[in-house]
Amino acid sequence: MATLTALGCIFGISLVIAWLDRRVFHAFDPGAAWLAIEALPRELRTAVLHLSETPISTKVPIALNGIPDQVYRTWRGKLVVVDTKCRLTGKVLGKDILQLSVYRVILRHCQPLPVANHGYIRLVYTGKNGQRVVSYQRVRLCSESRVVLLCRNKAG
Repeated sequence: MATLTALGCIFGISLVIAWLDRRVFHAFDPGAAWLAIEALPRELRTAVLHLSETPISTKVPIALNGIPDQVYRTWRGKLVVVDTKCRLTGKVLGKDILQLSVYRVILRHCQPLPVANHGYIRLVYTGKNGQRVVSYQRVRLCSESRVVLLCRNKAG
């Protein structure tokens, strides 16, 4: 019985130390706290911010312009587009995917690096418990020909 009590104390002390370590770590490194709240996908945690709210444009294959929220460069050298949406629910809409797809087409023509066929919608909404929720939804982006077709149909 004494052995179990001792093990329980050691386990409890270990939990307290781990909790304090996290608290101290976050207190001295606000970036660590931000990463914990953001729950960034692994691909983005290991990536470098390439562009942030920077206007981009192209005239090829058609005239397009936009301002992506963020573009990350992965360790493999690919660009990944991220756009934030603040909503009542954590739902990705078709127009969100089209918007990221337009950014992808522009980047393919104005940046020397390859652009991923996927992107992330960063959703910020209020959860059921009233807490702010941040989630990243990976989405497959439309092809360049589909983007051109949709943009021409919308314009015409």
